[in-house]
Amino acid sequence: MHAFMLIESGSNILIFLGIMSIAVLLSALQRTISFQLPTLFFTQIRYGGLSITYNITAFLFVGTAPTLISWLIKVTDTTFASAYCLMLVSIIGIVIVSLFVKKTSGVPLRGDTPTVGKEREKQEKVQLQRNYNGEKKKEKLKTTIKKMMM
Repeated sequence: MHAFMLIESGSNILIFLGIMSIAVLLSALQRTISFQLPTLFFTQIRYGGLSITYNITAFLFVGTAPTLISWLIKVTDTTFASAYCLMLVSIIGIVIVSLFVKKTSGVPLRGDTPTVGKEREKQEKVQLQRNYNGEKKKEKLKTTIKKMMM
């Protein structure tokens, strides 16, 4: 919100500082997107999945944002409507990432074959990937159901 106040100040230097502060935050977002999106798709469909989802969301949200913000400014009669909208979308994003995005650090991406030198290492990597993808949870569920049936 402070960046939007700087932009509305009327001073060229403050406007520049406001835009630069938003640019720094957006660069952090772009960096995160480029690392996170590939982990969402299997290797065989990664490029197609990335291009389709990225372009559809850009079309739906980035394409309609100026119209939505203009409408919000007109309805609320405040130029800070864009700041409020940005804060709301950020909160929604934080909640979604906190609840649904898995940590993939140190784990092979889904569909990747392990790069190892020995057969034992290959088996360990495959087991690690299976555990990560929830195979262990599925086995526990099957075992629990079998016990309940007996």
